[in-house]
Amino acid sequence: MAEKKQQKKKPKKSKAAEAQKSEKVPSGWNTTDEDEIRRRCLRAETEPMHVTNLNPDLPYYSDFTVESNTSQTYRVEIRSLSERLNSCSCPDYDGNGLGTCKHVEKVLLILQKKGKRKFKEASQVGSARIEIYVHPADNHIKIMWPQEEILDLAFLKDFFSASGNLLSDGKTALPVISRLLHKESEAVRNRVRLSDRLQIILKESLDFTQKIEARDFFLTDVADGKHSLEVTKTHLYDYQKQGMLHLAFLEKAILADEMGLGKTVQAIAAAELLRKTRGIQKVLVVSPTSLKAEWEEQITKFVDLPKLIIEGTRGERLRQYQKESFFYLTNYEQVVRDREDIQRLIMPDLVILDEAQRIKNWRTKTAMTIKKLMSPYAFILTGTPLENRIDDIYSLVQFLYPKLFGSLFRFNREFYELDDHGKPMGYKNLHLLHQRLKPILLRRLKKDIEDQLPDRTVTNYFVKMSQEQSIRYKEYNDVVASIVSRAKKRPLLEEEFKKLQMSLAAMRMLCNTPYILDEGCRLCPKLEELENILDEIPEDGNTKVIIFSEWERMLLLVRDLLDKMNIGYAWHTGSVHQSKRRGEINRFKEKEDCRVFLSTDCGAVGLNLQAASVVINLDLPWNPAKLEQRIARAWRKHQTKKVQVINLVSEGTIEHRMLWVLDLKQRLSDCVLDLGDVDTMEMPSGRKAFMEQLNKIMGTSSSHATEIEKDPQAVPEEPLDLFQQEVLARFKPRLHQLTVYPDETGKQTIFAVIDGDLTHPREQMHHMMKEIDPQATLHLEVLDRVSFEAIQRLCKAGVLSFNQEKAKSLYHPQKSTPSQYEEQQKRLKMAQQYQEPRARKERMASLLIGGEFYEEALGPLQEVFELSLKAFATLTGYPIDPKKEVPFAMVEQDLVTKKGLPEVAIEIANQVRQGTTSIDKGQIHELFQKVQSITQFLENKMNTFNLEKAA
Repeated sequence: MAEKKQQKKKPKKSKAAEAQKSEKVPSGWNTTDEDEIRRRCLRAETEPMHVTNLNPDLPYYSDFTVESNTSQTYRVEIRSLSERLNSCSCPDYDGNGLGTCKHVEKVLLILQKKGKRKFKEASQVGSARIEIYVHPADNHIKIMWPQEEILDLAFLKDFFSASGNLLSDGKTALPVISRLLHKESEAVRNRVRLSDRLQIILKESLDFTQKIEARDFFLTDVADGKHSLEVTKTHLYDYQKQGMLHLAFLEKAILADEMGLGKTVQAIAAAELLRKTRGIQKVLVVSPTSLKAEWEEQITKFVDLPKLIIEGTRGERLRQYQKESFFYLTNYEQVVRDREDIQRLIMPDLVILDEAQRIKNWRTKTAMTIKKLMSPYAFILTGTPLENRIDDIYSLVQFLYPKLFGSLFRFNREFYELDDHGKPMGYKNLHLLHQRLKPILLRRLKKDIEDQLPDRTVTNYFVKMSQEQSIRYKEYNDVVASIVSRAKKRPLLEEEFKKLQMSLAAMRMLCNTPYILDEGCRLCPKLEELENILDEIPEDGNTKVIIFSEWERMLLLVRDLLDKMNIGYAWHTGSVHQSKRRGEINRFKEKEDCRVFLSTDCGAVGLNLQAASVVINLDLPWNPAKLEQRIARAWRKHQTKKVQVINLVSEGTIEHRMLWVLDLKQRLSDCVLDLGDVDTMEMPSGRKAFMEQLNKIMGTSSSHATEIEKDPQAVPEEPLDLFQQEVLARFKPRLHQLTVYPDETGKQTIFAVIDGDLTHPREQMHHMMKEIDPQATLHLEVLDRVSFEAIQRLCKAGVLSFNQEKAKSLYHPQKSTPSQYEEQQKRLKMAQQYQEPRARKERMASLLIGGEFYEEALGPLQEVFELSLKAFATLTGYPIDPKKEVPFAMVEQDLVTKKGLPEVAIEIANQVRQGTTSIDKGQIHELFQKVQSITQFLENKMNTFNLEKAA
């Protein structure tokens, strides 16, 4: 009996299931839109889903939730029963461009089951509400009117054309519409439905023009001194400032600079700029585990903002997510495990994906999880945006702008040559792919910006030791700590000092691999990091690499790696006979396929290896002079390429804590070493100096920035701003000019020029003015364009005149002429000639002041000021003699009075041109700050011109 009941309960096969057997939907990528829609209809028929009407009073044109068989719940809006104008919150709808998905089709199926006659009647009547929605075909914002006119909402006609299209842009118009609706009664408001997708479209707007305009407004403020591009503690190069602005103002963007150009620094600067201008408070940085400590170091170096490395057990990570910080440094594996907790507890304003090629394969769990992270701003950093297939770039872009390429089937159909079975045979439309990417992707190669690069750049890659490494390292670390403790109380015995040196050497070896001490243990995390670095280096024959290690056994592991990677190399260690070493050196210099030079420190002195432009240190020498000797094999006089130095550092070890020495050495070399040969540099030696260094290294930990106060986010809305917003929302297509004129009493008159008939716009503008400005602090005048142009002709003839001196343009479509722009760029190029010597003298002055050589610093400081004056005079169009001082009269009468150079320049000119022979600490610091204010002003001006050129 039970068996019979069970048989009765067995569900019948649906017609859709039978249809799938009898009528196959085309497979592969070679499908039409109709095929893809039919596929979704079939899934709606066959897949179990639970549908709930959120407003039962509206049986058809309502909001529904649809819970799928994977327990995911999505929101569906039904506004049409005959056209594909409905919407869903699922990812498939967001990107497929079809105007439907299986969830929409499921709701329509259920509505049809209420009866064909009722469904047909409801379809003919349509929605009783005004529907403001996003059209799925083109993502334009439209309005759908009900059959019955709603008089209280007639004002909405001002915002839309006769065909239902929004006249202005959504970012301008929708806030105004929402504000006006809020003034109506609840009953009236309920007669309008604003689609949920409106906010999504605004947040993920592909209107890059507006974002570029916002950047241009910012640069105008920079030129006026209201903002600064110097947002970091350390100066950025021009190309890095361009990258910073690209990331910050596009809001979601890809930075794909070649390795070694400072993508991390540009992202940090962009985050700081967003903090200052947009008030962001939390940044989630997702990187490979080995780069988390590098991010921590770079943040400390460039900004004073709190940062927190996420690590430990799940319980520890959850507590860390709840702590207050600005930067949260996590890795991809942690996000895969904790994505929901991160989203809930941190709620990041900005997500930065470093080495984002980790999500290039859209099928992986990592890629799918990362793409669920939500934030208003997002940066992708990668030196290799496209490695194997164009699918790589599709996956990266999908994280930022899912609708840029649409669904994968649409992307593949557009950019792959497919055979009759839908299999890819080749690529097509690559020029179109480039055009789509161009607004959001910025990539610079070293060869493109060589004139902006320093002679050498240094990057530290932090690598975590394996568990076995850590255990062995700790044994020796405990021995060293014990001996150092004794040394603080009394001088060490000779055997104690030898034991100390042996233990330190063992610790340094273990930072690389236990293999150096124990042939049975080949664990080496640095080897994995090295493989990733070598993968990023171009295989063009022009980029060659020197890899140094103090220990030959470490290089043996590297040699095995190069063999597996099919990379040619030269071998230069103490075990190679002198007669063969020259052959290895020449092979590296001359053979294109010999890309790597493997060397112990026997190759760190005397060799000229300028064929290389990358130096990789697998370990850090105890004596910083040895490190400089290694680098000097490539970075030396007559080197024509920029040299990149990469240090692989074991995180949290003695290597990590030695970086303060390297940083000091780097700062000295910037100012001094270009004057001599680094091979001749001497460093302090002896047991006392050794113990002083050891005490510092063993007792030093990473510095952490203190918490800072957040910038206030709330900006009061002024009547003038509200009026400007509403006018642009309603009348932008007809608006010719919008200008505000203040009078002597401070009262402001707004002057609007409109194309065509004025009757309706004038009436509406005056009505808006009364509501926005009940205190009548503003006065409004509206004129038609024909009359305005007649007035302009009278002004030109001298009959009338416009007072333009205090006028402020709120909207004007015209831009500066190309001739003005070209003249600006010509002056910029001439002014830039003074920048390099000016920056060099400023570094020298800073170094001398830091060493308390005050009188010696006065000369370089005077040169900084004079070079700045020459650059500013050239930039603003004043002819000067490069070999002479800028005349004092020009400084006072022209540069300060007419061109806005800060008045402190007059004071400095008087002081530094008096020939002072003695100066104390307070005076030199005060003078240095004054001169820096001038150089900062100059930097802002030049950066504005330079970045306009890049744009």
